Amino acid sequence: MGVLSALLSSGRYSRVLFTGLAGALAPDLFPGTIVVAEEVLSSSGETFLPLQDFFLSFFRPMFEGWGKGSIRFGRILSAEALVGAPREKKRLASETGAMAVDMESAGWLDAASRAGIPATVVRVVSDGADDALPPEILSFVTPEGAVSFGGILRALLVRPTLLYELLLLGSSIRQGRQALSRLGQEVSSALREEGH
Repeated sequence: MGVLSALLSSGRYSRVLFTGLAGALAPDLFPGTIVVAEEVLSSSGETFLPLQDFFLSFFRPMFEGWGKGSIRFGRILSAEALVGAPREKKRLASETGAMAVDMESAGWLDAASRAGIPATVVRVVSDGADDALPPEILSFVTPEGAVSFGGILRALLVRPTLLYELLLLGSSIRQGRQALSRLGQEVSSALREEGH
């Protein structure tokens, strides 16, 4: 969070929107569903309430043209580790009341809060509550967030059947990324209209 904290304390930002992909905990969320965080719960139990009046007035009109059910407002759980097993997703949904899970939102909101900058989180679902993520998936990314082709190759050499699981998962992730791209375009357009 050092780089993020430095950016936020630079004085260049008056508000921040954090976006990315998340896994569904609620069974009625599907890949591509947008989740606007009304609340973010950290794995330690700390709660962040990121949705201020500006963000509500900004997002509600933007989302009117999206299909019913494709936008949801609710709680996101920010976990310490990847949550990939359907049984674990169901347990966390029941215990926390969260509709989606990620690993970054609480840290992002904490950094923004410390910098005194209003922020919110919008996530797009990449995997459904019943979708199992292969445990090897964490080895596919470097600590800096880049794709680790070596990690992918090693995992496939150890477990060749992983390729089939990745192909199935790829379709869901594509849906999530397409919705995230559309969101980015609409946010950019709305900001241009506001003169930001």
